Amino acid sequence: MPTMKAWQASAYGAEGNPADTIANLKLADVEIPSAGAGQIQVKVSHAALNPIDWKLFSGGLHGICPCTFPYVPGFDILGEVTAVGEGAYLRQHARRAFGRFCRSQNDHETTRRGARFRP
Repeated sequence: MPTMKAWQASAYGAEGNPADTIANLKLADVEIPSAGAGQIQVKVSHAALNPIDWKLFSGGLHGICPCTFPYVPGFDILGEVTAVGEGAYLRQHARRAFGRFCRSQNDHETTRRGARFRP
C-alpha cells in the first residue's frame, strides 16, 4: 500500500507539558488511507498546529478526547482532492480543499466537517 510522511506524537507530554511532546515528534511513513463511502481523500500540502493540539498533547483533554498513539496532529488543512468515495458529494470541478476536519477513530483518517472546496 502507498505511504505518506506524517509527524507523529508517541505519548502525552511529561508532567502535562505539551512542549515535551512537540520536541519529540517523529516524521514517519504511514499508509495513505483510501476514501471510504461518503468521504473524500485530500493530499495535504499545508496543515496547522492549533491550541487544540497543545491541549491534546498535554493530556488535559484525555477524559473527553483521548489521543490514540501514535497521534498525527493537525485539524486545519489545505490540499488537493485525490479521490472521492461512493456517495460523497463534490462539485464536478472542485479539486482544492481547505477546512477544519474532525478525527475518526484512526487519527489520520478524517471526516468532512466545515470544509470548503475551490475549483
